[in-house]
Amino acid sequence: MLQTILFSGLLLKLKSNYIDLIKSFMDPFNIIVNLDGQKFDLNIHPEEAATYKILYNGGLVGAITMGNDGETWTAIAVTELAPDLEVPMYEYNGAKDEVRIILEGDHAQQIGRAIAQYVGS
Repeated sequence: MLQTILFSGLLLKLKSNYIDLIKSFMDPFNIIVNLDGQKFDLNIHPEEAATYKILYNGGLVGAITMGNDGETWTAIAVTELAPDLEVPMYEYNGAKDEVRIILEGDHAQQIGRAIAQYVGS
């Protein structure tokens, strides 16, 4: 039984190290997307399991993740993300932003396609 516990602990440690190693290869990157006729330079922060946090002008817009069908992107609202985020939320500024970034529908799909193109999926 002691051997089983030690082996289970070793497996958990290896899994944790593997996840940390994978995350270290996924550095944030920038993409430019055209949403409703306006270009946006977005900063993308890869997370685990094909999930990406989306930042615009230093503010968190939300996140998107690949759906179960492998083709459709699903939006995750800022309020659904971990409460311990160290990034301010994105706030729409009507004086400089003609289009408001809303992570749903076409916006989520367009951003997801740009991410997939960048990462080579």
